[in-house]
Amino acid sequence: MKISMDNILKDKFVGKFDLVKFGFNDVTPYTDGSIGVSARKVFNPNKNDHVIQISFYLSDSELESSKRKVISHATYGKISRDGEGITIRSKNKLTDPVDISNYDDYSFDIVTGELYRKNKKISADELVAEVYSDHMKSTKPLKGLFLRFRMFFWRMFMNWIFEGFSKVFYFLFYLISGDRYSYAPFFETETLNGTIIKSRIENIEAKEETKKAKKMKFLSYEADYWPIIFYSVMHAFLYLFFMYKSYKPVVIITVFKNNFLTIVYVILSLWIIEILLPKLFKFLIRFFATVSFRFQYKSIKI
Repeated sequence: MKISMDNILKDKFVGKFDLVKFGFNDVTPYTDGSIGVSARKVFNPNKNDHVIQISFYLSDSELESSKRKVISHATYGKISRDGEGITIRSKNKLTDPVDISNYDDYSFDIVTGELYRKNKKISADELVAEVYSDHMKSTKPLKGLFLRFRMFFWRMFMNWIFEGFSKVFYFLFYLISGDRYSYAPFFETETLNGTIIKSRIENIEAKEETKKAKKMKFLSYEADYWPIIFYSVMHAFLYLFFMYKSYKPVVIITVFKNNFLTIVYVILSLWIIEILLPKLFKFLIRFFATVSFRFQYKSIKI
C-alpha cells in the first residue's frame, strides 16, 4: 500500500514540472526512493561539457497541514567523468551562474497537490522560474552587479587574504625548520616535504618523521641541523644590528655574562625555535587555510 501511495505522490509532484519548457533536457525523475526530478541544459554552446543542473524534491519530514518542504538546487559546472554529476569547481568566475540551494521557502501539500512559497500558492512554472532566475542573477550585467560585488568580496577577496596568511606561515615554518608543510582543507590532507602524512580520504596515519634530519650539538643541546643554523644566523644578525645601533640591553648583557644563565637561555630559546614555533606555525597554516576554504564556498544570499 505504501509503495502505491508513494507512486501516486510521485506522479502528483513530478507531473507538475514541465522543465522542457525552460530549455532543459535529460529530465530524470528520482529512482532511489526519493520523490523528485532533475534536469540539465547546456549554458554556453561553446562549452557543451558545462551544464546547468536543476532539481526539486520533497523532504521526508512532514510539516503541519500535510505539507512537505520542497528542496531545490541549481548548480553549474563541468559534467563529471561518469556523466552522472557535476564536478565541484575550485575557482568560479563572477559571471558564472551561482550555485543555490533552497530548503525553507517552498512546500507541497501532499493532499491537495498545491505548491506554496511560504503561505502563498504558486504554480510549478513560477517555482522553476524563480529558482532559475536566482541561479542566473550573477550573469546579468546590471541586475547581478551587487551580487557579483558581494561574491567578489566574500569568496575571492577574503579567500585571498586568509590564503595569504597561510602562505606567510608556510614560509616561516620552512625558514625555521627546513620542512615544507601544507594543508588542504577539503580532504583534511597534510603534506610534509611532498609526502602525505595525514588524509581523511586516504586514511593515512601521520608519521612522526618523513626524513632523517641531521643532528648536531650546540652548547650541549642536541637539535636538528637546520634550526641550529637558523638560530645562529638569527643571533648573528641581532648582534650586528645591536652593534650598529649601539644598543646594549642590561638583561642580555647580564645573561651572557653568567654561564648558567647563558645555557638556560640557549636551551629555552632553541626549544622555542625547534619545537614550539613549528607546532604553532603548523596550527596557523591549517587554521588560515580552513578559513580561506570556507570563504571560497561561503553561502551568499541572493
